[in-house]
Amino acid sequence: MAIPAYNEEEYIGACLESLEKQSCPNFEVVVCLTCTDRTEEIVAGFARRGILDLKVIHEPKKGIALARQRAFEHTSGEIIASADADTEYPPWWIERIREDFMTNPQIVAVCGPVRHREAKGLARLYLSQFYPLIDALAREASERLGLVNVIGSNFAVKRKAFERVGGFDTSLSAFEDNELAKRLKSEGEILYDPIMVAYPSARRYNGLGVFRVPLWNIKNYIEVVLLSI
Repeated sequence: MAIPAYNEEEYIGACLESLEKQSCPNFEVVVCLTCTDRTEEIVAGFARRGILDLKVIHEPKKGIALARQRAFEHTSGEIIASADADTEYPPWWIERIREDFMTNPQIVAVCGPVRHREAKGLARLYLSQFYPLIDALAREASERLGLVNVIGSNFAVKRKAFERVGGFDTSLSAFEDNELAKRLKSEGEILYDPIMVAYPSARRYNGLGVFRVPLWNIKNYIEVVLLSI
């Protein structure tokens, strides 16, 4: 499992606690740190507990795609799960991923939806009432174009397929997950599993973010994914 973390002291503890509770044992966690806060100290505390097979690497340059790529490179399993430091995972998450890959040898990646937590004010209304509808419409539109919407906090990929397509485009500042998925389509099937849910923080949507984030997402999706078809 690969987790990029940029100054996540408020959230990474809950993320790692949810991974400690996974029903499926024997998995590794690689955290790529680009931090100036207490994130590294918190991760070190979890490493000392010894519940997780936890490894820490450092990447001095900021960038989600770069950090995700570095974390992926330091994993060793045949299947790499992608997680985010501000996201919590149900106890059956890893087990579900393994089951999905076992259903069909043609599957090279699996992904699932997200349900944001800690939303406030208008963000709560948007994320509970409008986000699921927009997500469903975007997913359907993408499928008509032969694409699959993948969320970086909730997907997994076979290592060999990931390496064959060259990994993440580290020059990107957004939608590196969807851009990767577009290239993975040439390697095999990408399964969307609606039961494979993850729970990221809604922090970016709170306040004025409820207006900024959707517009930012639309702009970057068009530029990174649609215009490069």
